[in-house]
Amino acid sequence: MLKAKLLIVDDDQGIVRAFERCFKHEYDVTTAFTLEAATAVISMVDVVLSDWNIGPVTPVDLIGKKPMVVMTGRPEAAQEVIAGRCQVLTKPASNDDVRNAIKAALAK
Repeated sequence: MLKAKLLIVDDDQGIVRAFERCFKHEYDVTTAFTLEAATAVISMVDVVLSDWNIGPVTPVDLIGKKPMVVMTGRPEAAQEVIAGRCQVLTKPASNDDVRNAIKAALAK
């Protein structure tokens, strides 16, 4: 059975690597540390897990291109912009919460 392809986007390499280790057995994981890098590979993945703040930018341009889960410490700010177009998780979120959100995004 083929694994779904997960793109993890965050400018914090430690967080990206931690999620990569957590989900590499369930998904074919691709990582990006910038919005530009994420944009370059988004066509090759099935679902995106992204931090809301990627350096000085947000992943708004990625929303709607693929199913997406956004993590943020300020969910109210993200919700205003996203307006239900993807799932928002409040940091810190457990690995199980993230896992369930990814599965839900893929199921849509």
